[in-house]
Amino acid sequence: MGLLTSYGAANRVIDQDLSITYSRQRVYQDYTYVYGIAELITIHSVWEYHRRATKSYRYVGMDRDTANACAAAMVTKYTRATKISDWNGSGEHAGTFSDIDGGAIPMAEVAVVHVAGCMYEVHVTVNEDDVRLRVDVVNNVASLFSTENSRDYDTDEDEDE
Repeated sequence: MGLLTSYGAANRVIDQDLSITYSRQRVYQDYTYVYGIAELITIHSVWEYHRRATKSYRYVGMDRDTANACAAAMVTKYTRATKISDWNGSGEHAGTFSDIDGGAIPMAEVAVVHVAGCMYEVHVTVNEDDVRLRVDVVNNVASLFSTENSRDYDTDEDEDE
């Protein structure tokens, strides 16, 4: 039996299933905004919400070229668009945060690993941490991360590459 020249569900080994957790904590920092025509209001703390996603898995039994192609695809897959919370100090939404584009960042470590002979694996370790800031308590934290909750995590339901 030769080395694989493709990757997908058939040669994916999941070492740690996907785990998504949410948390919140109080952050003490001053935020000032204009209320009405010229009244300055300062709040002294806000809520910081986190969505953390972890998973680790690997693709096994590939030749070097396939492993390199697989690794490149995984780097692309896990370079995620992010959002940041931007403080509105004036205007229509003064005293609140808006979620704006924060760019794309890698949210997984991807490594091509030599196993033996001409056999290679690709190890993927997902470690995402998305953050939102809010003035008020949000009871349904998951609702702050609807875009992130629709991310692809290379599950067995995905199509083979």
